[in-house]
Amino acid sequence: MKTLNNKVEKPTANDPFDLTLLIRGMVLQLIQMSSNVYEFAYTFTFKRTMKAYKEEFYDPFDKMVEDQEFFLATGDPVVINCVHAENIFHDIKNTVMMRFRLNLEDLVKDPATYRESLRFAPLRLHYKRSKSYKKLKSCYERSLLDYIKYLYQIACVITIEKHRIPAVFNKQFVSNEEQSLWLLNSEDATVTLLKDGIAVLRKQLQQLRELNNMKIIKSKMNVKLQEALVKELETKSLTPIDMTECKPENILPVTLVTLDKAALHLKSIIYKFVLKDHHPELRGKVSAESSNPSTDLLINEMKDPFIALLRYMFSSIQLSMLKMNDVYCIDPQVVMFKQEVFDLASNLYWSLNICDTPFDEDSKKGDDFDNELYEIGLDAYILSLLSVLYCLLVILDSGAIDLDNARRNSGTIDDFDPKKYSNSRYPYAISVICTLGTELLWYQKKFYFKDYTLEDTPWE
Repeated sequence: MKTLNNKVEKPTANDPFDLTLLIRGMVLQLIQMSSNVYEFAYTFTFKRTMKAYKEEFYDPFDKMVEDQEFFLATGDPVVINCVHAENIFHDIKNTVMMRFRLNLEDLVKDPATYRESLRFAPLRLHYKRSKSYKKLKSCYERSLLDYIKYLYQIACVITIEKHRIPAVFNKQFVSNEEQSLWLLNSEDATVTLLKDGIAVLRKQLQQLRELNNMKIIKSKMNVKLQEALVKELETKSLTPIDMTECKPENILPVTLVTLDKAALHLKSIIYKFVLKDHHPELRGKVSAESSNPSTDLLINEMKDPFIALLRYMFSSIQLSMLKMNDVYCIDPQVVMFKQEVFDLASNLYWSLNICDTPFDEDSKKGDDFDNELYEIGLDAYILSLLSVLYCLLVILDSGAIDLDNARRNSGTIDDFDPKKYSNSRYPYAISVICTLGTELLWYQKKFYFKDYTLEDTPWE
């Protein structure tokens, strides 16, 4: 047998087969797969969101990022998809190791286990850094598909207890159909574990494909036309809207579009703090009211701890949206063009918003860069958003809201207790909004006491 440092050939169909050895080899392959997905997440992150640091963080294993919250805070749905997929492989690996009482050090040192791990092994993409972001997404999609097929093949072998998989199993396998797993032995605990992993990975794959399709649709839209549509919708939504009742099919879309408005509003506020404290010479030259790569890059490059804490607050809102999008498959950028949803969300958000000054980058007043006014404006934004979150909780729970009463409620810690909203059809959305409300109260306290560290975070 060749050593692990030399090239090892895959087992052939004529080689002796041992089911226990296959299980041991699968653990090594799961480690390889999770490592590969981590490398994808790392490369995606420093190709786009953290592009300014790509020269420093070019090797995902030389300068490892072990904290998954770092990747989740990027807000990039592709990176978040990678994190979720990586966790799936970790969970399967840890469960198998506990169930069969395997020792990782023994597995790594055993040449026979390593060789067996190559059976059915999916290809690993090297030189990810040389690929463009777009091509890398296609490579990641292909890898997910290969990983699903690998887990299915292992489940087939365990089911039939032979390494030669009959043609009927291969014909039954379809990457996105649950019925394709019916031949597998569900009475075997390991097979059931693999089936569950395949089901979750298929959802990740589907979300990735939907995201790619959405990007294609958006790229075909003229940006100026899109902005014109938004302005037209905003103009139409100036008339009062009756919020006493919200149609059931609009409850989740209104929730997500409202959060999207809050995130965009906060992003413009962050940018104006950047102008005030760091780049007053750019005032009026780059708009923060719409998504702009220059604005994003300027904000992300700031090492000011105050700006960094604002960025974390922005990420908290975005992460809440992505969590609900993952479960309910509703993209706010799509449903916002439904007039009724846009009207309800706009009326809800802006009618409760008391943050109207001093965030006016075009203002000619002499006090528009006054530090105290900016601090008051930021506190007003957080208070407004807490009220908005409380309203969203009421709508999710009862499908209706009285805005006059809501204006008298600023959103307290008691309002963000999920147990208060037990009648809701959307317990997951309730949980996400309550978590976001708790985090916003923490940010409010941090800004009030001018403590811009990340100590004692509510999400630890």
